[in-house]
Amino acid sequence: MKGLVLFLMFTASANAFSFKTTEEGEQIKWQQPIVDYYINIEPDSNLNEDDYIEAVQGSFEEWNSVPDNPLYLNYSGLTRDHGTDYTDKNIIFFNRGEWPENLEPNLMASTFVWNNDEGEILAFDIILNNSFKWGTNGEPYTQDLQNALTHEIGHVLGLGHSEEDTATMFGTSYTGEKSKRTLDEDDIQGISYLYSGLTPGYYQGGSCSILNGTKSYNFAILSLIIIITLTRRKRND
Repeated sequence: MKGLVLFLMFTASANAFSFKTTEEGEQIKWQQPIVDYYINIEPDSNLNEDDYIEAVQGSFEEWNSVPDNPLYLNYSGLTRDHGTDYTDKNIIFFNRGEWPENLEPNLMASTFVWNNDEGEILAFDIILNNSFKWGTNGEPYTQDLQNALTHEIGHVLGLGHSEEDTATMFGTSYTGEKSKRTLDEDDIQGISYLYSGLTPGYYQGGSCSILNGTKSYNFAILSLIIIITLTRRKRND
């Protein structure tokens, strides 16, 4: 059964988070308490391997640190698997060779999320664009890996883009930025609402758009445009 992913936006004076729903209006989120993830150990990038692994783990731990988030994102080790097919491994990896033709070339990273008709997230993959110069310490003229991945993991959890420009889930980034490494109050309110039902007086309205900034780069939420199926596909080797 195919499912169309929709957006709902919550807005208030200091909060602008959004989340994804199925066509029937079910919120898209994980139901299991622990989600395992793996890091591909063959990064086709300019990064030192140890710095790469530390940055990935730090991004997941930032979301694990939210007190009202009952979901735990568990590092399960290294893998040589890669690709954006639906498998039993959730993988973070750099693309091999050229960036996929079906993705915009100015995207730093893209997150693929698979869910069923009831809105339960089943799997994810994050692909990082190796055509960018990446860094792990906010070096000038580089894209900070932990900054980008902390944003992408918000999509893994079911959040969309935020209209709050100080939020981790704001849809653009610039070279050397590190502020998205640390969750903004808007991000914390969004994930707390989604997983714990804490509702600090928001109203529903509007729609979400991805904002573009000067000399900035966009993030993508591929689960908004891919067709969601429950058919298990062959893993890339």
